[in-house]
Amino acid sequence: GAGEHHAADVARIRGGAKRENHAFHHIGGVGVELCGVVQPDPGVIQAWYLLAVGRPGRALSCHMHPFVPSELKKEFSLKKSLTHGMVPIVHAAKNPKQTLASYVHTYVTQEVQLEGLTRNIAAFSRFLQSASFSQASVLNTSAVAADAAVERKVVEDYFQILRDLMLSVELPVFSRRAKRDLIKKSKFFFFDCGIFRQIKPGGPLDSESEITGAALETL
Repeated sequence: GAGEHHAADVARIRGGAKRENHAFHHIGGVGVELCGVVQPDPGVIQAWYLLAVGRPGRALSCHMHPFVPSELKKEFSLKKSLTHGMVPIVHAAKNPKQTLASYVHTYVTQEVQLEGLTRNIAAFSRFLQSASFSQASVLNTSAVAADAAVERKVVEDYFQILRDLMLSVELPVFSRRAKRDLIKKSKFFFFDCGIFRQIKPGGPLDSESEITGAALETL
């Protein structure tokens, strides 16, 4: 019975960083593939763990990230990748611009709202736009908070939501060896350059080179 099994901690399965929203879990010799446009119910995921895991420590989670050029080979287009990103469902779409907009709306706005991760969706939306200006830059939560008109502690929670949803990554400061040192800030990235460009607000006088530069570093 399920009561005889010990479930490993259930990792959140977020569509943002999975190839075609797929996540493959090898659990106690049983392969479980999670896929679809909408994120699977965490309760269903936990049920699969309860059925498959006999003892703790037997669950391996493999996260499938966006495409890399070596995977696409001759199909790789630098211009297309910098504009629409490398998320497979977007890359394969007949209308990547529309698909990307729907993808961001589903996994960024609706996901947060449905999960009840924040009650103030308007503030979170302002935060996302403000955070997009930090793409490929050293993260300054105080500046983001001031720009989004949100308290700094709330902004820190919002960044944690992005990490939990696997919508962002941070590049830590390189150190040749581990040592006690002053706190150093990491660089912030939305996980895909297409996602970044979709979230970032645009204006008629925007410099395309600045946006492309951040997108290229993300890619």
